Amino acid sequence: GGPPFAVYIYSQKLDKTVIVATSTAFFFILNFTKLVPYYFLGQLNSINLSASLMFSPLAPLGVWLGVWLHKRVSERTFFNVSYVLLFASGVKLIVDAAVS
Repeated sequence: GGPPFAVYIYSQKLDKTVIVATSTAFFFILNFTKLVPYYFLGQLNSINLSASLMFSPLAPLGVWLGVWLHKRVSERTFFNVSYVLLFASGVKLIVDAAVS
């Protein structure tokens, strides 16, 4: 869902803070709602939950790094890097579809 979301949100001509906040909220809600089907599919087992618990101490580090980068990266650089990564994602999706 990342590339389609990015194409939509970038076309809205919002500043980087609004984009980051909107994408954070959107994907939090989206991923939270996935817990119900994962439960019924048996994916919320002790092995997966243990792995999540093991990596959970890294979450605050990721949040801190994201805030640190957000404060230091200019609006122009943010969008340039975002567009390059979005283009690379699109190329990868096209290549994957052509190969399979």
